[in-house]
Amino acid sequence: MVEYPTHSNNDSIYVALIAIRMTEKHLSIRVPENEMKILEKYAKKTKRTKTDLVREWIRSLENLATGT
Repeated sequence: MVEYPTHSNNDSIYVALIAIRMTEKHLSIRVPENEMKILEKYAKKTKRTKTDLVREWIRSLENLATGT
């Protein structure tokens, strides 16, 4: 963690920057139009991105694999 202190006047604050380096991989899939509509509708309803929903689903697979 790198801290960047600023002056102590009313206009300044202490800011702490945390740099986390994530290696990301790209995934591209093809889905039927009706499945894409389901995903889009659910994303809109839950106010989340399609990417977030797919990532959440992938993380849930770990629980299935370990039986938790």
